[in-house]
Amino acid sequence: MKCSSSSSSSLLRLSDLLPELSVSDEDQEMLRDLASNLVTHNLEQSNMLLVTKKGFPKSNTGQWKEMRRKDGLRIYRERPGSTRSKTPFTPSLLLLGTVDGTVEDVMYGVVANTDAAMKINSTYVNDGMLDTKILCELVEPSREDPFCHAGIKWKLFSDRDYVSLDTTGILCFSNGERVGYNLSHSVAFPDLPKFTKHGVLRGNMSVCSLYRQKTLTTVECYVRGFFDFPTMNEMLNNVALQALASQWLSFGRKVECGRMKKLAWRLRRNSLDARSSDGSNASTCSSCASSPSGRISPPSARPGVCVRCSHSFGFLGTSREICRSCMQSFCTRCTVKKVICAMTPDGRTVLEKKRSFCRECFGDAAMSDTLAIAREELGDGFVNDFQQYNPEILKKGFECRQVTKSIPILERATRRRI
Repeated sequence: MKCSSSSSSSLLRLSDLLPELSVSDEDQEMLRDLASNLVTHNLEQSNMLLVTKKGFPKSNTGQWKEMRRKDGLRIYRERPGSTRSKTPFTPSLLLLGTVDGTVEDVMYGVVANTDAAMKINSTYVNDGMLDTKILCELVEPSREDPFCHAGIKWKLFSDRDYVSLDTTGILCFSNGERVGYNLSHSVAFPDLPKFTKHGVLRGNMSVCSLYRQKTLTTVECYVRGFFDFPTMNEMLNNVALQALASQWLSFGRKVECGRMKKLAWRLRRNSLDARSSDGSNASTCSSCASSPSGRISPPSARPGVCVRCSHSFGFLGTSREICRSCMQSFCTRCTVKKVICAMTPDGRTVLEKKRSFCRECFGDAAMSDTLAIAREELGDGFVNDFQQYNPEILKKGFECRQVTKSIPILERATRRRI
């Protein structure tokens, strides 16, 4: 079992020094309008971007230089002097490409309306975030729209932290297109302390990611980010930009994060089902019962053999694995190992536990209705229910005018054209 503990380092306890923000109704409305305007601006900019048939920037413009490439994603940096804007140059990154899945799958791996959910998401995607805290909630998700959320969040990355206006959701257009979005835009508050004496610099950034359903099974990704660095040293800024580009590879792991959260949901659901049936076994997956879908139904369970392929476990049973979802016995060839994350009761530590799942249970969880699961979780309130939910998994399986004055990146980011 691997632990990511916020109590293991003094850096990770800085969140305790941050007070909750008291924001007037008027300022909350202004912040929500700001978020909406920024998302709309980024949508317009994404539609204006000149790309090739494969969806990557046209090289003849000379504006973008490739920095990273992994699977179907590419990350670019903007070259200084590549635009005619009279405003000072602000370093920026661009990510383009596709990932397998649906918009709902991606957004399920993105949305996080509690500190615990943010930490779990960060662990799954490995984005380098060390600690986080929601300082003010502006929009709460609902069962009708479980991916819609907005708030002021603090995030710590190594020697740099950010206070940002964050919003997520899915936009539906008259032509039927659905676009998922996730915005993080730096804001400033006089009541929030800085941690310079702790070696942490307060950074400014504006990052917006957009996700469009390209085909039934692929999602088109667009991420644009602007960054204000606290130094004019070009070499140090280049190093920082390289580090950010590496962190951006985590955008490609949002779908996998959603799938792992589905597995965690399934374990929880099976645990609750077992309780309601006086401790009987968890629900059986499709590999363990007759199925009209065309899957091969296994023979009746026999001791010492794999339920799926009837492979013998041998005398010592070293190749035997227990699926943590259906609790049936499988050989190693018929199982996959996945890391499931959960929070400890104190809400500080993310526990990572590697679990075995049969391929059918894993596939069923991955293909399950993402929207229905997100709605059910909101109804259950499981993310905050550490005592009931998380141990079971391991056992079984943001004044607004001041904002625009204090952060010039806002004006530059919204005025610049790609």
